[in-house]
Amino acid sequence: DPSAGFTVPSGPVTLSDGSTLGDVDLVVWATGSRPNNAALVGSMDDKLDAAGRVKVAESLLVPGTDNVFAIGDCAESHGPKTAYHGPKTAYYGRMQADLVAKSIAALAGGAATDSLGTFSAGGAAMLVPIGSTAGRAYLPFCGGLTIGDGKVSSIKGKDLFTAQTHKEMGTPE
Repeated sequence: DPSAGFTVPSGPVTLSDGSTLGDVDLVVWATGSRPNNAALVGSMDDKLDAAGRVKVAESLLVPGTDNVFAIGDCAESHGPKTAYHGPKTAYYGRMQADLVAKSIAALAGGAATDSLGTFSAGGAAMLVPIGSTAGRAYLPFCGGLTIGDGKVSSIKGKDLFTAQTHKEMGTPE
């Protein structure tokens, strides 16, 4: 179970199909984006899409419910009209959480479900720092803009947005 953590002894690594890799220095566990939906299977089968994610309207409300929302990795790719099929990231999860918090407050104040705000992921962007001084980024505006080391390291390389996350979460750094 990779979630429990593990170490790999030095030397060749044997893969699940029986093949081996020569001596390796580092193994990075990289998996697909499969939802952890075991608690939903059986009780919400009609609310899951073919990939096992919870179906959501543009408001992130689960269709057929008045007060059940799904965000993050468990939610389908943000509704049929937004058509965003990009990575499941904390950045989008925070955006979704903000929308759902406003929606819950609106519902508590008597708003109708059809008046709730909608989620739009916008264009896909990626900032990949390499250490604290290098990296590359792709930004979706201006027809797609690629930026390099100086800007990426000044935007994200210093702390990988951890200070921003601590501030948003109200936790000490």
